[in-house]
Amino acid sequence: MKRRLSSSFVLLASIAAAAGCGSVSPEQKIVQDFFRASRLRDGAALATFATTNFEPRTQGQVQSFDVVEIGPERRTPAPIRELADALAQAQTAEKAFSAEKMVYQNENLKTIERVIALERKQQPIPRRDQTVQAAWSKWRADASQHSKAVSEARQRLQAARRLIELSLSQPNGPTPDVSRMDGNLIEKDVTVRADVRTPDGQVTEKSLVVTLVRAEMRPEDSQETALGRWIVRRVRPADAAPTT
Repeated sequence: MKRRLSSSFVLLASIAAAAGCGSVSPEQKIVQDFFRASRLRDGAALATFATTNFEPRTQGQVQSFDVVEIGPERRTPAPIRELADALAQAQTAEKAFSAEKMVYQNENLKTIERVIALERKQQPIPRRDQTVQAAWSKWRADASQHSKAVSEARQRLQAARRLIELSLSQPNGPTPDVSRMDGNLIEKDVTVRADVRTPDGQVTEKSLVVTLVRAEMRPEDSQETALGRWIVRRVRPADAAPTT
């Protein structure tokens, strides 16, 4: 009789343990996978479900953690079209500027070449060429600003596209075309209390906020909405201000 009761107790304990394992929330699972991949510096794994990491050499290694709070969801419009328009405007402005710059360059080519040669030799510029030197310096500075504006607009668009594509894609599946989609980004914060081994080998308890995001998008020629996977977007100390 005791043996039968003992066997029953072991069976019930095993079932309870299995149930406990099965009760892990999706949020806890992705945070767990994130810290594990970061600890191992497994960039290939992180690239499939995160756009950031927790760098062991500077931030340390999360040894274990407990979920303290899962915050409410926040919805914001996905900015794909706006960012694409901003890039197009920056490119148009750069093209128009380049055309004006070329006109000035062609009209003053010999003087510009003479000024550039003297600048390279670090020799003084004759008074008759100083006006062109000043103008050409401004043309070059403005060209650099236009190039920077295009580059930054492209980077913002690529970052938004990557986030949405990553959320909507399936492992080993094709990359979805999100350029003609409208929808929202859904964010929520997962606050954890973590034991972190710092780069100097000390273990300290830290409160961290892991921001998850997923895409909710609809193609322009469809009424069906696609809901993407949760992606780890950023990690910050709980006492640090949120970033956009």
